[in-house]
Amino acid sequence: PAADAPGLGVGQLAVGFQRWGHIPDVRVPQSEEDYLCGYTATPEDTKGQTSRASMGADGFVPWEHRPKTLPVLQELREAGMQVVALETVKDAVSLHRHAFPASPGVALLLGNERHGLEADLLAACSTVVRIPCHGVKNSLNVGIASAICSYEIARQWS
Repeated sequence: PAADAPGLGVGQLAVGFQRWGHIPDVRVPQSEEDYLCGYTATPEDTKGQTSRASMGADGFVPWEHRPKTLPVLQELREAGMQVVALETVKDAVSLHRHAFPASPGVALLLGNERHGLEADLLAACSTVVRIPCHGVKNSLNVGIASAICSYEIARQWS
């Protein structure tokens, strides 16, 4: 729980992944649950790819697979959480300029590395943030992006 994490402020972070194949190995300690949505690998998959990719961290973060992403976002918003999409769309706010509220918490939505998030999911979010990237590519690997965004949330909450 957040109260047991030394040096970090109080807050909740739920992370949702849509069509993504790995559990990240870097977590914000306040993360209460990961929602793996749609067609995606889960820690129960027999090949063990998610556990191998997470270096065993998948055993420490509760997770739940859901067939659809939109109902999860609606549930989290109804619970009062700010739903934040991490995406490279034109009007996305720079990650470092967004204030992530510790109370009642943040739900972070990460999409498919190749195709991103669908318009209906972006519309269901409270806001969309982006990680500033310079150069030819405008995005990062979803695991790296998750770690950067989680770090910024933890920094703001400390």
